[in-house]
Amino acid sequence: MSANNARRHQTGRTEFLFNGRGSTEKVLGLLHLRERLAIAAAEYEAHDLDGAVEVFQQQLDIESAIRAHAPDIHEARWSEWLERDAELAHTPDAPHPERGYCQLAIRRAIGTGWPSQAG
Repeated sequence: MSANNARRHQTGRTEFLFNGRGSTEKVLGLLHLRERLAIAAAEYEAHDLDGAVEVFQQQLDIESAIRAHAPDIHEARWSEWLERDAELAHTPDAPHPERGYCQLAIRRAIGTGWPSQAG
């Protein structure tokens, strides 16, 4: 590998070496997709939506792809993912204010007078 083809990517803690721009972009895309799937999986589970298992499986598949393409990044991010997934977990009774489905549910509930504004 020549020095011209090497590219370094800095994460929060560790520097990783990728062989070319395509590899870096692929892993960064997978990391972004993993985050989006984690958000979706939390919403599907919290609101008991059909397909929750499939969304979670997709998240696991993306994590496996990250591990295959960049095992060091997978290892470095694993504990962060666990913490993030715990932050995203919620129940329908305590909607997550940053999630799209929850925002929709809150708007619908406000339109129907929930929670009760009486007493």
